[in-house]
Amino acid sequence: MPLDSTTLIKDIGIVIAIILVDLALSGDNALVIGAVASKLAGLQRRRAITYGGLVAIVLRVALTFLAVFLLQIPFVNLIGGVLVFYIAVGLIRDIDTEQEEAKEIEAAATTGKPKRGLRRPLSSDSTFMRAITTIAIADLSMSLDNALAIAALARNQLVLLVIGLFFSVAVLLVASAGIAALIARFPLLMYLSGIILALTAGGMILGDQRVAPVVKSWDAQVPGPPLYYMLMAGFAVVFILIALLLRPKHTPPSVASH
Repeated sequence: MPLDSTTLIKDIGIVIAIILVDLALSGDNALVIGAVASKLAGLQRRRAITYGGLVAIVLRVALTFLAVFLLQIPFVNLIGGVLVFYIAVGLIRDIDTEQEEAKEIEAAATTGKPKRGLRRPLSSDSTFMRAITTIAIADLSMSLDNALAIAALARNQLVLLVIGLFFSVAVLLVASAGIAALIARFPLLMYLSGIILALTAGGMILGDQRVAPVVKSWDAQVPGPPLYYMLMAGFAVVFILIALLLRPKHTPPSVASH
């Protein structure tokens, strides 16, 4: 049976559209994957991004077919936004804890007196699995909007959907690897990543089908700047306050007695 060139061109167009739309909507996904993977080193980082990406492809395909149904669940975007905000806080909490414990271990090695209460470090396998799980959950939480747009393009054509998502996620993972390397080299970028993810979470919460009409109604009654932007700024401020509260409290060095 000869291949219909018109159908082929149409299918290629659908795949390209899926790739472009998914990439356009996945900037925050690349950021969270890169931020999580930056905690790992070398081969483990590449494996976490790869395995997390493979899980993400499977979950995105399933999510695309379930998107319309999932949107009927009350507060689904709100729940996803809360998850993303929690992940953002977790990134900051982990980096601060790791830095403090590294200093305490170095001090203990210097003085020969280990400090009591030091947390037992996680095994590399435990950290690796936690990174993959976090990548998968975060990507799934932030991909509902992507799924709706992609579902409209794919029109229930599973093969085209999988091909398009495979290539878009592949590009996404390359970008994530670059972000991970950058954050690993400049750890302070993790705080900027956290703020961006907190704003992403705020957008998901305020954009929820049940929440958005309430915000719009309140905006009509409250004078001043648009309420949406004030609330978004509030998410950033709350995140910064939480990050400051989670920072380890440094105790002044004790003066050695002679």
